[in-house]
Amino acid sequence: MHRDRDSLPPLREIYRALRHSGLRMTVLKREIVDLFAQRGACGISAGEIIDGLSATVRPSTVYRCLESLVEVGFLRRARTSGGVYRYRMGERFAGHHDHFRCSSCGRMQMVTDALPRSLLDGLERKYGFSVNGFDLHLEGMCEDCLGSRTE
Repeated sequence: MHRDRDSLPPLREIYRALRHSGLRMTVLKREIVDLFAQRGACGISAGEIIDGLSATVRPSTVYRCLESLVEVGFLRRARTSGGVYRYRMGERFAGHHDHFRCSSCGRMQMVTDALPRSLLDGLERKYGFSVNGFDLHLEGMCEDCLGSRTE
C-alpha cells in the first residue's frame, strides 16, 4: 500500500516532532521511519519491516522500537483478519485515510474521501455508539482485474 510521498511531511520535520514528543531517535528508529516514508504510510507488517532493514536486528528489538513509535503516535497498529499486525503512520503524520483492497490481485488503494457526517450520525443513533474514530476497509476488484475479466 502506498501513500503519495509528496503528501507526507519532510523527514526532518518528522524526526523533530518525534524528538519533541520525548522519543530518543536511535539509528533503528530512524531507519523504520525512513522505511515508512519510502514505502508509503501504511500496511507494513513487522516481518516486512525486518526484511527491509539494512542490518540484521533481533525481532524483539524491532518490536520494542515499533511499540515506542506507536506510543508517541507515529504509528498505529491494526490486526488483520489473519491475525497479523500491520503498521501505518498515525493521522498526525499521514492524515486520515482508509483502504480499498482488490480481492483478485491483493492491490491496496488509499481512499482519502471523507464519509458523510450524516452516515456517521445515523450509525451512532442506530447502534448507540459515539464515533471517535474508524478504519474503513473496502473489498472488491480493481480496474485492472475487472478489465482482464472482460478481455
